[in-house]
Amino acid sequence: FVINGSPAGLASVTHSGYSVRAFKDSAMYFTSSSDVEDLSPLSFSLKEWEKGYSVDQRTSGEYTVNEKEKIKDVPLEEKQKIFVDIANSLKNIKVNSRIVSVIFSYSESVEEKNILFEDGTTVHGLVPRIHVSASVSMVSDKASATFYEEFGGSGGFELIKIWDIEN
Repeated sequence: FVINGSPAGLASVTHSGYSVRAFKDSAMYFTSSSDVEDLSPLSFSLKEWEKGYSVDQRTSGEYTVNEKEKIKDVPLEEKQKIFVDIANSLKNIKVNSRIVSVIFSYSESVEEKNILFEDGTTVHGLVPRIHVSASVSMVSDKASATFYEEFGGSGGFELIKIWDIEN
């Protein structure tokens, strides 16, 4: 977070887990957990589950969203500086109101999936994501207003440049 031009918080979180999807009586059942031992709430045995589609259609593979500028390669200080500079530049804008609050929130994540099918085929997926939100509050003698904008997408740090949030 950046609040009124000052870094206000930083967090790093990692999540991982397991999930099972299965078909029975033309319905799909799903369960997930961070502990593989917890994946038994479905009371059916695997041999009773139907195939969701023909095994002939399945092949191992992978998918990924490419990053021109890898999120992890951009230093935290550079990421913070972008939003601190934007917040500070707003102080120089000539408006008939007073800017009382500028808040930026930046988050990044990488979703990695490894899927194993009962016939041994696998799929590996990797999707990096960035999300930015901005809130600017202004007051004048007669009114107040808050503007909110957010940007989000899958890709690398180049998204920040594509969005041109500085302008």
